[in-house]
Amino acid sequence: MDGSITCVPHSKCGCLHQGSYYLPKENFWVDERCQKECVCQPNSKMVMCAQSHCQDGKVCKLLNGVLGCHLDGPGLCIATGDPHYTTFDGRNFDVYGNCTYLLTSYCPSWGDLEDFSVEVQNQIRDAANVSFRHVKIVVSGYAIEISSDWSNKVMVGSFISSS
Repeated sequence: MDGSITCVPHSKCGCLHQGSYYLPKENFWVDERCQKECVCQPNSKMVMCAQSHCQDGKVCKLLNGVLGCHLDGPGLCIATGDPHYTTFDGRNFDVYGNCTYLLTSYCPSWGDLEDFSVEVQNQIRDAANVSFRHVKIVVSGYAIEISSDWSNKVMVGSFISSS
């Protein structure tokens, strides 16, 4: 949204609950353990809440600033040529810049993982042809690099930590 105010018919108004606005029929959790789920009732403009919990295989956590029940376990982030990216939360992006991008790296809130990073560099050949030029993975004191400039080769080397 661009921050502008838009008038809508009263019948399409949502609900205010604890200082936050919710769209009609929008579901949301009101406690940090996902034990109370609410919904904005479109006719009454009232929020109705009920005891609930996350279904099997999902855990209560904050994702993209929204508290909810999300899949537990390892995440999946995908990068394919031309260049298509799918983030851990399932969003899809096409990135056409001729730069090096941080695809993923260690985040302390993920728990007890080893520090790592994955960088990708795009190569623009023309307006309709973009692919990966370079991929660099840093983990366990090693840098593993793959480049379209090196035919059938992968470079593996150790590096010195800056910390």
